[in-house]
Amino acid sequence: GDATPPLPGDVHRYAWDGEVQLAGINPYRYAADDPALAALRDGEIWPGINHKPWHTVYPPGAQAAFVASQATFGGHVRSSTWLLLLAEAGAIGLLLVVLRRMRAPPERVALYAWHPLAVSEIAGNGHVDALAVLALAGLLAAWGARRHALAGLCVAAAALVKLGPLLLVPALARAGGRRFVVAAVAVAVAAYVPF
Repeated sequence: GDATPPLPGDVHRYAWDGEVQLAGINPYRYAADDPALAALRDGEIWPGINHKPWHTVYPPGAQAAFVASQATFGGHVRSSTWLLLLAEAGAIGLLLVVLRRMRAPPERVALYAWHPLAVSEIAGNGHVDALAVLALAGLLAAWGARRHALAGLCVAAAALVKLGPLLLVPALARAGGRRFVVAAVAVAVAAYVPF
């Protein structure tokens, strides 16, 4: 038939966390099904949230993206998709910069840009990985320009969306020096302070 495939629960949680923040509530304070948040329940976002008894698991960088997408693209379940698609475009642009600096063929960016996972997991399922990829593409561009403080900021931004990029900090600390480490730690700590 012509039925629309169901959206994954993740995009509902992104929208919910954004709406909670727009209401002035710390998204880490309550589980989604807490009675304190009952006034925020609607017919579009609320029913699709997975694991309602759980507190949110998304780090502060992802939370900033959720509230930004809800505020910018409207309070509906697909708002984050637009932000994630913009992040994908930004990542592709930064990767083109990196390839040009390396004097590598720019068409190599197609390996990433045309990969089916970009369509299915970012545009279709709305995974926040696109934000981490954007930050990591920024890391590559900054590192190639020997802008180590900016590279530290980028690796922290990636780790504030998905925790895996934290592993890059010790791996790059020696070559990046004090500026890299201080920038990475300062940005990460600053992002957690409001919560």
